[in-house]
Amino acid sequence: MIHIDPVSRQRISYQPGCGDLQYDVVGGSAISTQVLSIVSPTRTQQINQGRSNALFGTSPGLRGQRLSDKGITGENKQTTNRIQIRRVVKL
Repeated sequence: MIHIDPVSRQRISYQPGCGDLQYDVVGGSAISTQVLSIVSPTRTQQINQGRSNALFGTSPGLRGQRLSDKGITGENKQTTNRIQIRRVVKL
């Protein structure tokens, strides 16, 4: 049989009667990953927070301009983590 994911339109084939269906969502980063905020950062993350500069090593960066690291959907990379979405379908 074939299960079609409602979000990514991904098709997953499975055998009926063999338990629950688990699969990783495949597609663009916006639909296949989830952004979670870092609740309790480690000591190293706390020390380095605010130090990242996406312009590091470029001409604007050498002139002192700053640009924080942003993810593909605009989230701050220092305060969030991105994880793969895994769906579980009860059959």
